[in-house]
Amino acid sequence: MAVVTWDGSSSTAYSTAANWDTGSVPGDGDDVVIPDTSSINACNVDSNDACNSLTVLTNGEIGSDAGAQLAILGEADGTGVTTDGYAVNIDGSITDNGGTSLDLDMRTQATTLIDIVPTSGSIRNLRINHASFIGTFLGDTSISGTLTITAGELKSAGSNSLTVTGDCIVEGTLTGNASAISIGSLRVDGTYSATSGTTIITSERSNGRAIDIVGTYTHNSGTLEIRTPADTDLRCPSSSSLNNLTINHASCIARPTGDNKPPIGGDLTITAGTFNTLDSDGGSSHALTVTGDASVTGTLTGNASAISLGSLTIESGGTYSATSGTTTITKTSATAGHSGQPSAIEVKSGGTFTNNDGTVLLSSSLDQDLEFDGTGNMHHLTINKSDNDVIHSSNLTIEGDLSITLATAHAFRPNTGSRTLTVTGDVTIVEGKVGDVTNYTGAMSFGSLTIESG
Repeated sequence: MAVVTWDGSSSTAYSTAANWDTGSVPGDGDDVVIPDTSSINACNVDSNDACNSLTVLTNGEIGSDAGAQLAILGEADGTGVTTDGYAVNIDGSITDNGGTSLDLDMRTQATTLIDIVPTSGSIRNLRINHASFIGTFLGDTSISGTLTITAGELKSAGSNSLTVTGDCIVEGTLTGNASAISIGSLRVDGTYSATSGTTIITSERSNGRAIDIVGTYTHNSGTLEIRTPADTDLRCPSSSSLNNLTINHASCIARPTGDNKPPIGGDLTITAGTFNTLDSDGGSSHALTVTGDASVTGTLTGNASAISLGSLTIESGGTYSATSGTTTITKTSATAGHSGQPSAIEVKSGGTFTNNDGTVLLSSSLDQDLEFDGTGNMHHLTINKSDNDVIHSSNLTIEGDLSITLATAHAFRPNTGSRTLTVTGDVTIVEGKVGDVTNYTGAMSFGSLTIESG
């Protein structure tokens, strides 16, 4: 094993022997050093080559031709000006040859370090390609093309960011720790142990999928944010549940696809764009379960799906085009809503609730608040709670039927007596009370009223 240093005395070609201080092109066992090239030719990888390690010193410059790739087979041994334990250490710059910069194929059979934080430019394609490879990237790392983990593991050191403009294909393991991760699209056949921060998806694969998870997605309580400006599919098996999902591009229409749809174990936030439960082939309307809160500033389209949400807030400018089936509100934590009660549904001024003749079912054991200050009303409302009250903090109109089943001591009531209640269909009090703690002094209008044991 030897340290071979670039001298650039003949040309920019990596494959020319005269450009190296040994008079020979580096071999598989050599540690390659690119020194300060300010006064000599920069190095350009012009064919497929291999070396033990690569070090580019400050003011050094390296690039590659289209189709040329440099394989890294080991790591530096600490001799000469190389750094012990690093497979790649780039402190200089990477040449941008009209979109072609540098392609690396990492085959190190060890635990190693990767430091690709050039002063200018970025690596184009990076491949991790050995089962025994465990590489930690140091510093904020950018890849202008594709990251492919064929085998082995790539992981971040703490909160160092990873940005991949193209596809990220994981057949081995990608470990995000606490990094900010932004990638074009995500395909997982192996394991993605996600960042505890945010994974941002900015485009989609050629098959129209922004995420395509066949293997294991471990969310680590992080957030998955879709910024894909397209009608795109999200494929994730039920064994790999998502945590927080954010849709955040005005041109995005995100759709679940595949045989099994995972629950969203945290919150669903539609900041911009649309989440649509209808498959892109138009044939299936998929169930949506969100154990946390759903906040909609864009559009949530339920079609005929079974929809289950912890709570639903429709912000100004947002729209819930409700399922024609049942929207179940399951709030299990006592987070205060707009009026101090745990929110079930809040439609803010400027928000729109389109009921599509569907049913809203309140099933939480907590107090729940309903507030409709925007446009639209519920069609059918069914209350089936074992405990606590349902309080409406606005005038309430129900365009279909109202069915109330509550524990005997609890009530469906307004937050203040002057609120009105209009039900165009039938009201059935199966059990529980209407009014009582706060009695209605405002107008009440029902299609019919049936009192069973309530």
